[in-house]
Amino acid sequence: MSFSFETTFGHACFYFEIPFEIDLLRTVHYFELNFVRLHRRRKAPYANLVYIYIYIYILLYMYVSVSILAQALFASCSRLCRFHPILLCGAAKLFGMHATSCLGALRGFLALVVLKAVSAEHLTSCNGVVHLLAGRHTLVAGSNCSACQIVGDLGAVLDAPVSCGGGLALNGSLVLEGHQSQVCLDAGNVVVHGNVSFKDCLNIRVRWSGELLIVGPNSGENMVRFTNSSTASDVPVLVKNNAHVTFTDTSLQVQERSLGIQNSYVIFERSTVFSEYGGYFFTNSTIIASNTSFLGGHPEFSATNSVLNFTNSIVSFWDGNFYPGISISNCSVDATCPAHDFVVHDPAYAVNVSNVFSTYSSNAGSMGMDIVDSTVRFERCSCHLDHAISVAGPLSVRGGSMTFSTCQTYGGSVSADQVVVV
Repeated sequence: MSFSFETTFGHACFYFEIPFEIDLLRTVHYFELNFVRLHRRRKAPYANLVYIYIYIYILLYMYVSVSILAQALFASCSRLCRFHPILLCGAAKLFGMHATSCLGALRGFLALVVLKAVSAEHLTSCNGVVHLLAGRHTLVAGSNCSACQIVGDLGAVLDAPVSCGGGLALNGSLVLEGHQSQVCLDAGNVVVHGNVSFKDCLNIRVRWSGELLIVGPNSGENMVRFTNSSTASDVPVLVKNNAHVTFTDTSLQVQERSLGIQNSYVIFERSTVFSEYGGYFFTNSTIIASNTSFLGGHPEFSATNSVLNFTNSIVSFWDGNFYPGISISNCSVDATCPAHDFVVHDPAYAVNVSNVFSTYSSNAGSMGMDIVDSTVRFERCSCHLDHAISVAGPLSVRGGSMTFSTCQTYGGSVSADQVVVV
């Protein structure tokens, strides 16, 4: 005899088959194996599975006990049927039916406990701390949302659109899925902690007085992740307090506001950031960027006591009036020059740039670049300074060093000795 179990809840589907012909101990282990798989695949939190295990032990013990009793009575009754055929054979059939119904009850109960383990919650108000279990949930609260903190268990998913008229904090192991919704998240202010992921989350909005704040500390493998996501226009982004963040295929439109990174570790992959005025401020942080562009009209770029590692990435401003436009102080910079005619990944900006750092001029003036007490290393830049840096205003290098190594470009084979500017 075998028992097939299948149930569906939301987008989660569970199926497994239990071979009841094997002994009780092995059957229990078989249950454990399947439920551990649910936990590892983020279908059900571990705390819920503990209760499921207890119920399974009890039900299996009851099932096996009743089955053994029913089989013994059925065998005894079968031998006595010739003396009292109606009474005893009827009793034997009754016990057989009871054993079958016990199996049906076990199946129904397991369906209930698994559904409970992946229960969903549809929130229409939030004014405090809300814990979300594994499963898919929604938050459409609008003005009925103030000082809301969502804490997600492993496997908890918050589906877009998400709206909260007041402050919204996201924490725990939570995934916010936008499904390419027109507006993924709309809140007065957004604070992100823990191991939160944003997937396909477009047009993250906050009120003018609010910001997208990512706060550490993150420990172990915890990291805030943005994948194929974007902010709406004029959303300031601040990362601080030893936060660990990865932006992949993401667009941050800080525009008149700024991108700030303080005492944190941030990775940019194939991403675009644009600031019209506010600018970029990196302090005591590690910034790793690959195939990424930090663009602006006439903002400021300031990096202090930080590590910058740029691969095929650029900082480019095409208007002028702030001096200096780019400032690097007490930093360690490793930059690989972009391929010629580097095309910004964001289709809204058709910019071709072949320099790591570049500024242009306008009738408002021109911006230069200051490098103070920093170690700057360029690779694959043809060993030409103008391929690494091209600024419309003055370039100043005071203290530290600037070196060129691996002079081959992406498309050439030019080599030269190392150049040092002190």
